[in-house]
Amino acid sequence: MVTGAPFERLHVDLTGPRPKSRRGSVFIVTCVDPFTKWAEASASYDDYASEMDDRLRLAYILVREHLHVDAERNKRYYDLRVRSQRYKEGDWVYYYNPRKYAGRQDKWRRKFSGPFLVTQIVGPVYVMLQRIKRHRSFCVHIDEIKPYEAEIMPKSWLNADAFDDQQMMSAERQPKRSVRRHR
Repeated sequence: MVTGAPFERLHVDLTGPRPKSRRGSVFIVTCVDPFTKWAEASASYDDYASEMDDRLRLAYILVREHLHVDAERNKRYYDLRVRSQRYKEGDWVYYYNPRKYAGRQDKWRRKFSGPFLVTQIVGPVYVMLQRIKRHRSFCVHIDEIKPYEAEIMPKSWLNADAFDDQQMMSAERQPKRSVRRHR
């Protein structure tokens, strides 16, 4: 556990019951500071140990309740800022794929690769991507992709047959142009 200063955090533990000592103690209370590694242990009696045990259990319950409330509040604030993207089949996206090289700084390296074609929507947050038609599709979370924007978008191969039929029909309707060559 990371701490920044002495006595910022303390680890307290109550162990026992142990065999009764000459003074009549049956419990041991230990306290450790994780920053300085300072440890203290003290023998305690039954009544003090039961009171300490009750206090520690109550503190544990209170901390759990506060952590639950804080987690809900943090989720609410996060959900206010986040805007989930909706992708559909046929969309082109970049894929977050940071490459790690031993001994090299990645500050100026490209983190996104692509474009990739969304070939299938697997669920509310997962999509299947494919780089080219011959490659195998792979599943990624939508947090790892962002929309691909370009003036000229790549051609999709998802509905290639329907696309080819439309191209042929439009080509038949247009008059043929003669091309004049310059010599």
